[in-house]
Amino acid sequence: MEDILARFDVKALRSAVIVGLVAYFASLIVALVLVMLAAAGVGMAGTGSPSGTAQPVLGGSVPSLWPAVFPLAVQLVSMGMLAMLHASMDVLGLVHGSVSIFAVPLLLTVVSLSALFFGSLAARRRNPVGAGKGVWAQAVITGIVFTVLVNTFSAIFGLAIPIPGVQGLSFSAVDFGSFVLVFVLAAATALAGWTHPWSHRWQSHPIAVLARRALLTAGVYLGLFSLITIPVSVVVLGIKFGWAAVMWAPLWAPSAALYLFGLGQLSSIGVTWTAGSLVPSSGPGSSSSYVSAPGLDQVGVPAWAGWLLVLLALVSVLAASILWYLRRGSVDRHSITGWLPLPLTFLATGIIVTWLSTVSGSTEISSTRGSAGIALASWTPLLMLLWGALAEASSRLGAPLALSILPARAVALLAGQRTAPAGTAAADTAPANVPTIPGAEVSPGIFPPASASPLSQRTTQADVPREQPEYPVIPPRKPLTPRTKRRVALIGGASAAVVVLIVAGFTTVNLIKGANGPDKVVQSYLQALQDGDAQKALAISDPNIPNERRVLLTNQVFGQARNRLDGFTVLGTDVKDNNATVHAELRQAGSKANVDYQLSKVAPDLLNDHWKLAPTPVGSFGIATDSSIGTITVNGVDVSLGAQPTSGFGSSYTFPAFPGTYTIGLPGSEKYLTTDGGTATVNIGNSQQNQIPGVVTLTTRPSDAFRTEVQAQVTKLLNQCAASTSLLPTGCPFGTYSFYPVRNIKWAITTMPTVLIGNGGNGQWSISSNQNGKATVSGEKNLGFGNSPDWQPNTQEYSFSFYGTATLHNDQISVTLN
Repeated sequence: MEDILARFDVKALRSAVIVGLVAYFASLIVALVLVMLAAAGVGMAGTGSPSGTAQPVLGGSVPSLWPAVFPLAVQLVSMGMLAMLHASMDVLGLVHGSVSIFAVPLLLTVVSLSALFFGSLAARRRNPVGAGKGVWAQAVITGIVFTVLVNTFSAIFGLAIPIPGVQGLSFSAVDFGSFVLVFVLAAATALAGWTHPWSHRWQSHPIAVLARRALLTAGVYLGLFSLITIPVSVVVLGIKFGWAAVMWAPLWAPSAALYLFGLGQLSSIGVTWTAGSLVPSSGPGSSSSYVSAPGLDQVGVPAWAGWLLVLLALVSVLAASILWYLRRGSVDRHSITGWLPLPLTFLATGIIVTWLSTVSGSTEISSTRGSAGIALASWTPLLMLLWGALAEASSRLGAPLALSILPARAVALLAGQRTAPAGTAAADTAPANVPTIPGAEVSPGIFPPASASPLSQRTTQADVPREQPEYPVIPPRKPLTPRTKRRVALIGGASAAVVVLIVAGFTTVNLIKGANGPDKVVQSYLQALQDGDAQKALAISDPNIPNERRVLLTNQVFGQARNRLDGFTVLGTDVKDNNATVHAELRQAGSKANVDYQLSKVAPDLLNDHWKLAPTPVGSFGIATDSSIGTITVNGVDVSLGAQPTSGFGSSYTFPAFPGTYTIGLPGSEKYLTTDGGTATVNIGNSQQNQIPGVVTLTTRPSDAFRTEVQAQVTKLLNQCAASTSLLPTGCPFGTYSFYPVRNIKWAITTMPTVLIGNGGNGQWSISSNQNGKATVSGEKNLGFGNSPDWQPNTQEYSFSFYGTATLHNDQISVTLN
């Protein structure tokens, strides 16, 4: 203890504290920038395109990230140090549960560790401390400060996610495990910075030297692969999903590179989930699915893209093997242990890559548990072990051959020297800091000095041990003539151009096909439904409905519908051979429905698979009327009903229609009827989910014109009755009789009755007199007997009423009096 205190000084303590503070706040600032970029990307997804434009997780109505920028940045710093997010919750105040999420934002991991390392290194140079326990103390202090800041900020600024009915759902990466883990990582990184440059004893130890070079080789292998895949994936997804994907790239691209790296190793990406059951008798459930590089077409990615990843892995392993050959030092070809360092390092790299690329979550509600995750397959490290063996074999067999065609400057760089010494024939002289095979020129350095005598640089067969030759052994390089150099440059340039053209061609074909993929077809169809463009929707997917029944599937009617599709999100696409299924979530007036769309290729060619959406069922609604109507209005457009089927009392009709709310009424040309109208709503997904369509009943009433016409026809009929010369006119509501003979009978209606229209149905209404009418009959009656007639004038007045029916057919009214 006294020795530690003796080595300990306040100035060094202050430096260690400052390193922890600066490293944390530097990481937090970077996290804030990344989250603000992501928030801006989400905003662009929500406003930069029409509402509902489908993009995975970004389509439709997109919530704003701005209120959660700082809490999310704080939690991302914790997650970057491999901490796990936790949250507890109460569902409806009845059920308690918890949620855990593990994901590593790798860019923030690099930022945090780099800040700790270089901060400690800078502090070491400004405030040198003694070796040994004093350095350990500085590293421990830096680790404590960093982990306290990480966990304190994470606890204070929890990431609250509002969900209706759920209370207390606030994520934070704080527990004892995160405190210890962050401390260990921070202290170890700070220790590396405080002790750099490391002691000569550590640097010169054979195992340490070999391990450091093996790690460098594995890092170059992974780095070279990622250097290609990260920008390519950002460009491809940026074209597919827009600027939102590009602005999110710092958060997702490094992890995506690890997944692609795993596919390039011929491993698989696995998606798994497990769930308990609330019903004990039903038991738990689980599912696992894997996709490999050759099987990428199962998820809508061309299979050749997977083989390109494998090819990139082979190129990367060749480059790594050349580096390993130049850096590893001497090796005993007959010792099996000489094969172990690089494969074991690749194995360890595979374990780390598999762990860091894992995204998983778990929930526990009451006694029910569930989990889900996406990660590289568990056998990825074993495959990395085999790739390490391949790199070792390539370093022994392929690397020496590759060195003979590589430029000397490139070999010098790989060997650890930036440039050749002055006077070196860099283009034609092989680097050789060790003896070469017989006949090759050697020198003490990578390049021989210009004044060196060729004879002094030659090595005889006896000078090179047969059993354990020194490494690297550089094959002899003959000086190239200018003509040969031009040919090599021409061939190399042409080869590079061919490779670029092939890659660009494959990428272009993929992008063009992606722009016309099955999800794009469904997006266009759903966008047409959202815009009210029935003509475009029918052109994309014909519902197989007779033309005479498509009266509502027009732009004039559908374009005026209310409550059409509010938005949509394409959830995923399953592609198998020439068929595809696109899963989409539709939104309408606050409700949601998941719908699957089936597509197939039609005459695919190089640049376009020509995906065709299968006939998609549309919804429908019914209209029932209590009278025979020839024409109605739907959204203000006249619709003829002449070809529609009728049944039962009145008339009923069924109309195929796209999702939306339709207003039903009578046209302005309808003279004799009126109605309050009605509305019919076709809900999203109703045809796919076999829902019974709604029915709108149009209850009609006689209009004033109807009453006027009926009154006129009743008056006409009564006047016809009054023209009769019979005491009892046929079919008339008035009449009388006499026991005496009568003559010169005349009727006259003195008070015309008014009409009362009663109940109606099926185009007929009952009518009756609302106020009795009065009629007089005049004439002569014979009061005499026998041959002595006595004709006397006679006039009588009668009060009469009537009833009958008024029938409306083909816009014509006919009245019948009973």
